[in-house]
Amino acid sequence: MEKPIGENTLRMVAVTALVLIVSSQGGARSASQQTGGADAVTADAFDRWMTEFSNWGRWGSDDELGTLNLITDEKRTQAASLVQTGVTVSLSRPLRLGQRATFQRGFNNIFAYGGPGLGERAQWIEEQHQIGYHGSPLTHLDALCHVAWDGLTYNGRAFETMATETDGCTANGVAPLRDGIITRGLLMDLPGADRVQVEDIESWEQRTGISISQGDALLLRTAGSGGFHNSIMPFIRHRDIAMLIADGGVVDGGPVEDRTTLPMHMFTLVALGMPLIDGVDLEALADVATRLNRWEFMFTVAPLPVDNGAGSAVNPLAIF
Repeated sequence: MEKPIGENTLRMVAVTALVLIVSSQGGARSASQQTGGADAVTADAFDRWMTEFSNWGRWGSDDELGTLNLITDEKRTQAASLVQTGVTVSLSRPLRLGQRATFQRGFNNIFAYGGPGLGERAQWIEEQHQIGYHGSPLTHLDALCHVAWDGLTYNGRAFETMATETDGCTANGVAPLRDGIITRGLLMDLPGADRVQVEDIESWEQRTGISISQGDALLLRTAGSGGFHNSIMPFIRHRDIAMLIADGGVVDGGPVEDRTTLPMHMFTLVALGMPLIDGVDLEALADVATRLNRWEFMFTVAPLPVDNGAGSAVNPLAIF
């Protein structure tokens, strides 16, 4: 991937074959068909976007935060001002044994009364977890080293040398996110939507009176198997969105033929430097947002600062 030169102009893909679907926020909206038809993103377009809309070098050659640089102190202050009722909502799925992921739980001995250093009447139990979350339904954050394209990760770092079985991710890992992520979250509640395109997002902005701006976390609830259409890639860069989240972890809008089955993962993590959160549950958030008639809130998530970690199990929160 070549390093981008200067600012880029927004390029959109033509939209075809729209159907009307009623949103839970009221009114009708347009939702695109599946990505395999005439509106599918081509391999040539994907290749061009990976370079044209790249953030490599934008915040310096040593940067490991990527789009989180877009969340300024002013943006965090704006997010904090949205806390009016104090209502909090978890966006995480429960962590249970038996899920399709490596989740093992172990307990040390339950000490009898008078355990080491505890006194005559105290007891304790110690628990250990082993969690494998990538490629699973568990709620987790993907660090920028999680995937590579043409052998490179965000900011041109070679995957072969910085992601090893013995040392993990020596760069672009989760540890640089130790201070947490706090920004304005926006919920697009579009149940029944298939693949959401740019005009679907713009229509939502018009209905709600909310304009997506730099540093926002954009959350999409479809309450099904929908998600974002691959054609929104230029829009993400043009609006300088900091994070992109969809219920069920369906961020990718289907494959790009002859390229990859996970084009949005490649574009966001590698080209933009945007960490992703997979496996969220937005049902409770939608209920609260509908009850309060509020679609913006303070969004926060704090991954574990694991040295050389490729990601972290997380519990994202929305605070109204």
